[in-house]
Amino acid sequence: QFVEGAVRRGVDADTAGKIFDKMEYFAGYGFNKSHSAAYALVAYQTAYLKANYPQAFMAALLTSVKDNTDKIAVYVEECRRLGINVLPPDVNESGKDFTLVHNGIRFGLAAVKNVGDSAVEAILEARQKGGPFRDIMDFCRRLDFRVVNKRVLESLIKAGALASLGASRAQLMAILDYIIQVGQRTHKQNDTAQLSLFNNWAEEAAPAVLPLHSVPEWTRREILAAEKETLGLYISGHPLEDYRLLLRAATTANIDEIRKMAEGRDVIIGGLVTSVRRISTRRGDPMAFGVIEDLSGSIEAIFFPRVYWECRHLLQEGAGLLLWGQVNRDGDEAKIIATRLTSLDKGGEVYIKLGGRTAPSSEIKDILRAYRGKHPVYFVLRDGMRLRTLPSEYAVDLTTPVVRVLKELIGPDQVEVKWRWVG
Repeated sequence: QFVEGAVRRGVDADTAGKIFDKMEYFAGYGFNKSHSAAYALVAYQTAYLKANYPQAFMAALLTSVKDNTDKIAVYVEECRRLGINVLPPDVNESGKDFTLVHNGIRFGLAAVKNVGDSAVEAILEARQKGGPFRDIMDFCRRLDFRVVNKRVLESLIKAGALASLGASRAQLMAILDYIIQVGQRTHKQNDTAQLSLFNNWAEEAAPAVLPLHSVPEWTRREILAAEKETLGLYISGHPLEDYRLLLRAATTANIDEIRKMAEGRDVIIGGLVTSVRRISTRRGDPMAFGVIEDLSGSIEAIFFPRVYWECRHLLQEGAGLLLWGQVNRDGDEAKIIATRLTSLDKGGEVYIKLGGRTAPSSEIKDILRAYRGKHPVYFVLRDGMRLRTLPSEYAVDLTTPVVRVLKELIGPDQVEVKWRWVG
């Protein structure tokens, strides 16, 4: 319609088409004055709330995206940046959705997989009537185990929602079947209004069934895996937490930022491989699709045959990798076409520009000694020539704040981290 009208007014169809394409593109982000003014007011109000009431603001923001795991991961990472604790769900503190508590923000019980609305309502109602649950047996006696069944209880344990009841995840999982039996027995007795000589036996029998002190707590890795399974993301920590500074120094963007980038953009990302799917092309050549996760979210990476063949030994679930690639867009979804990758623990090098000096200062040497590791350090003259490699005693650990400390001492432009591909 636009083109036809333009042609009638003497504009050629090709030019009219290009003008309309630009107008349509601009309409995706451009607003008229009244619309812009309204957005400006909302932006100001939002910024004010975040600056002055950050915990309440982030709790509301997390609740607004409670069904979108990718968005939750982004906002949880923002909470960590702001110094706000995001805590696992807790049957004694959590509401249905994200809840503001004195020491941070609690995950809602409804966020736990396999815990439906009826189970959440039963837990909240029991807590409202009888106060906080004292221990696991008190929890069992006060809930209807036709609603809070074994599957629900297992998910609550794995998510850490029963941690305030006096036993660890491992201990609770060890006596899970016994807990179910006690809950079902109590419910049956209540239904039939029976009194039993053994009404109080439940509290005393648990240690006799299994000495809980003999059950070691899960490892940090197991706890994080259980949280990922039941909540869709890591809460009490992240496997990449120790690599936070390294990723900041070595990558060009995080995954949340990459999701918004244009087609063909060159990027470097770092993260964990959470899944790998290997297939064969029509010619029979092996290739793979892998999901890479960093502290801000996850994205799919495509490994075509040549790249896959070079890096197949590195492409394993749970591996920490640094990946070079290009953004590939499929509608609103972004992926990465990998061009090469290396282990997060290998290949990093630190270059320090000395300017007119021929030797490092004692302050620089002291910093290097304080953050010893396996990543080599090079000194570079003003003309860009490599001066020399420092002895291994000055190699640094890039998972530490060494790069930030060096930049604070000699300037942000004087220190650079480069990554050498190690196959």
